[in-house]
Amino acid sequence: MNSIKYTLDRYENDLAVFLLKDDESIEKLVPTMELPERIKEGDIVEMEFADNGSIQTLTILRNDTQKMKSDIEHLINKLKNK
Repeated sequence: MNSIKYTLDRYENDLAVFLLKDDESIEKLVPTMELPERIKEGDIVEMEFADNGSIQTLTILRNDTQKMKSDIEHLINKLKNK
């Protein structure tokens, strides 16, 4: 099974909405009870799913998340200083 990168976009009721990292038009809905408590919106994760659709493994990619946030911060500052 291949692991796939997603970004946790938001929570809707009892579901977490993940966006596929390579194509953010593709959503994956995951029951929040399947997630670790420490995950938060904006986190980039690698997930593998079992045949029944439940999460088999989930790894929060802290370095990827921090780099993305830093890149966004840099772009915002660049726009502010125009």
